[in-house]
Amino acid sequence: MHVKPEVSSIDMSNAVVFDGFTVPALSTRRMETDIELGEGQSFVIAGLLDDRVTENLSQIPGLAHLPILGALFKSRSITKSKTELVVVVTPESTYPLSPTDPKPLPNMPREFLPNTRATSALPAAPQPAASASHR
Repeated sequence: MHVKPEVSSIDMSNAVVFDGFTVPALSTRRMETDIELGEGQSFVIAGLLDDRVTENLSQIPGLAHLPILGALFKSRSITKSKTELVVVVTPESTYPLSPTDPKPLPNMPREFLPNTRATSALPAAPQPAASASHR
């Protein structure tokens, strides 16, 4: 079996500003491998790491450049994130249907939207009276 998982995430550090709109970039992680597994066996792929550090610096123009007092007019925040993608592969063999085979229906473990009211318990809807038209 050939396995090629891929995951994309929004990357604002490489975003493009076009006519006042910010268009974020995509950061993509992918891997590829060939494996041999039997029916019901599983294979785990791990190690697609994403380690990001985002630093935001805001300041009041002019006042932030004053000696000694300038630090009071600056703000700095750092955001760190680490994620790891883990993919579990469990193959399942399927065989195509011939044109004469009946199409399989979904197997519902319990009744979908069960009827909670019995139809005999419902009152009969009133029938509108027939009116004769006079000319």
